[in-house]
Amino acid sequence: MSHSANDLQTLAQEQQALLTEARRRLGVRDRIDEQRRAAQRQARRERLETITSYESNHKGEIKMSAPNRPSIFSPRLPLSGNAALGASALIQAVLGIEFTLSSLNKLADPHYVIDFAAFVRSTPGAISGVLSSLIQALVLPNVAIFARLIEVSELLIGVVLLIGAADIGRRRFAGRLGAQHGYEAPLALGSALAGLAAAGLTLSIGILMGEGLPTVAVGRAFSSAIPIELFIVPLGVAIAWLELGRFIALRRSRRPAPAIRARLVQQPQGA
Repeated sequence: MSHSANDLQTLAQEQQALLTEARRRLGVRDRIDEQRRAAQRQARRERLETITSYESNHKGEIKMSAPNRPSIFSPRLPLSGNAALGASALIQAVLGIEFTLSSLNKLADPHYVIDFAAFVRSTPGAISGVLSSLIQALVLPNVAIFARLIEVSELLIGVVLLIGAADIGRRRFAGRLGAQHGYEAPLALGSALAGLAAAGLTLSIGILMGEGLPTVAVGRAFSSAIPIELFIVPLGVAIAWLELGRFIALRRSRRPAPAIRARLVQQPQGA
């Protein structure tokens, strides 16, 4: 009888030990599951922050570190939120106004084509220089076509530069007004091309007029040392450079990094 009581006591102790071990293992598994879920939530948050962040390695953009990087979880600064682009927007707007008004002045002049032909024939570059052969062989025989082409080109350049400047100014604001949109990258590329076109057009006119490099000259104390045609050339190139950098940064910001894309593809369905 005593032997049976000892067996029952031993069995009860073993069952209690098994129950305690089972409870311990369940507690460990619950802690592991909770840690895994927390890690998955953190990983999803980091992916969202990375995909929606505005960090860029391009020289024209502000490179933001993880602590101050804007995301959907924090107040956002504009993608290209730096003083250089703010200043470029002002220069771009001035050039846009210049080319737009110049085109509208041509459109308003009923004698524009005749005056354009007389202007081209009277310029030093039409007689000698790097463009003289092109002027004599192509422009003068088709002077009306080239007159209208310049008229339309100036209007397109001016309008694109003005729209690009307005959009850069809009991005200076936070909130919904300064939100990023899909059209910004194509607009930045169009503004870069407009800047190059402005530089090329004014350089051609400067060469046609026989403008040389700025020098110290007697009698020019109260006039511009740099002719306006040559002055616009570096401004157009600078705008093209900044807008091209903005285009690259905008394209990168809308595309997740390869490592992030791989993690998204490999993410389990239940995560």
